[in-house]
Amino acid sequence: MARRGGIRRAEYKALLTEAYDLDKPEAPGEALAYYMRHIRACGEPVLEAMCGSGRFLAPLLEAGIDVDGVDASADMLAACAARCEERRIRARTYRQFLHELGLPRRYRLIFAGGASFGLIVDESEVTESLRLLYGHLLPGGTLLIEIETPRYVEQDTKRPDMSRDGGLAPMGRRSSCARVTGTTARLEL
Repeated sequence: MARRGGIRRAEYKALLTEAYDLDKPEAPGEALAYYMRHIRACGEPVLEAMCGSGRFLAPLLEAGIDVDGVDASADMLAACAARCEERRIRARTYRQFLHELGLPRRYRLIFAGGASFGLIVDESEVTESLRLLYGHLLPGGTLLIEIETPRYVEQDTKRPDMSRDGGLAPMGRRSSCARVTGTTARLEL
């Protein structure tokens, strides 16, 4: 684990990357369809922030999407390259922390799926990551970040502003490991 500002940062090394891919081998169909709708609406190019082992990146590339990926883990990016090589596609990926983001181009859509953004626990890194992600958008671009909240309140799912058209799509989920009920919400910022 790396240390920054007194906070330990978990890193995806080889064993954790392998476990991640066994647990989450493919992108969930509903989530992939959600991002595809936004790609069609927003246009390309696209950046997947915290792309990990490429479970979203690879199918997007297979669909002919002009998409780049960025992740801080060399092991996750190696797994992404292997996944893409198996499918005979080429991924353009960058190894960077989001709070240090400096990519050569700008994007119509940037997304961070799978609640990965929640892995950033240092408040200053969260703020800087959001600032730099926003700075990598083309004028009029869209930033989508999936955020997992600690509590799911059932009555909130019935409010009109929680509908997909309102920019937020909650999905109830129970984590059997943590024994915590949570909500996954996709927010358009």
